[in-house]
Amino acid sequence: GGYEMMTVFEGVIPNLQRRYMETDSEYMRSEIENYMRIRQCPTCQGKRLRPEVLGVTVGGMGIVEVSASNIEAASEFFKNLSKGLNQKDLAIAKQVLKEINARLSFLLNVGLAYLSLDRAADTLSGGEAQRIRLASQLGSGLVGALYVLDEPTIGLDIFAQSAIRNFIQMYQQQYRSTIILTSHYMQDVQQLAKRVILIDKGELIYNDNLDKLVEKYSLEKTITMTLGKKVNELPGFITKHEHEYTHPELKVSVKKESLPAFLSKALEELDYTDVTVENETIEEVIKKSFRK
Repeated sequence: GGYEMMTVFEGVIPNLQRRYMETDSEYMRSEIENYMRIRQCPTCQGKRLRPEVLGVTVGGMGIVEVSASNIEAASEFFKNLSKGLNQKDLAIAKQVLKEINARLSFLLNVGLAYLSLDRAADTLSGGEAQRIRLASQLGSGLVGALYVLDEPTIGLDIFAQSAIRNFIQMYQQQYRSTIILTSHYMQDVQQLAKRVILIDKGELIYNDNLDKLVEKYSLEKTITMTLGKKVNELPGFITKHEHEYTHPELKVSVKKESLPAFLSKALEELDYTDVTVENETIEEVIKKSFRK
């Protein structure tokens, strides 16, 4: 038969709190978070520090004021802080200030001067979080280290991309480190690479220095277009290239690196019956992806 047992139920809220603290499952933790909300502490007003700590100031500012300032302002504060310290305090703070200034400098160099130090991680955009990770990984300042960066500029606007390239270039020169970088952007290759390895569908296409790659892939190509009708005035994107025009053919000499964009415009704006690139059809050129 059955039996009865009397016990004390811990309660719904204590049960959820205990399971939230004890579980190793991210799924379970996220499920329990659906029943939770963030509420400001009435004692510290969200500053998350004891009154004794909040009462300490350095250079006229407390830790909360410094954290609330943006990275650019915080960098200026810490750079000027040593001027107001006596010899004893400076000896104590010297290494700490060096580390803080280095970390803030890395964040400035990747274009994050506008972020505040107390900004919550879940409010950052994907690009901001990516740049913070990059600055954190390289911020250790190790000399002669090897770093692997997987498409650090992907998904960023042109200004952020430029900031990251300049930062990587500066870091490599300053700390004499080796950086392996994967990228689909030619700008990354041109500015950062000393040696280039090209792999397509598991096949090694190229493995040599950048100068030889530029020499190999930047040769001029002659495009011959048989026009469907006579063109009275050639479009501007054609006239800036070397060309000869005898109806019905138009031959244009184009740098290989700008060939895809040129062909795209030509096929869009000109009435043509046939296009060849050095005796190859346009379909063959596209298929070969400009590989030799």
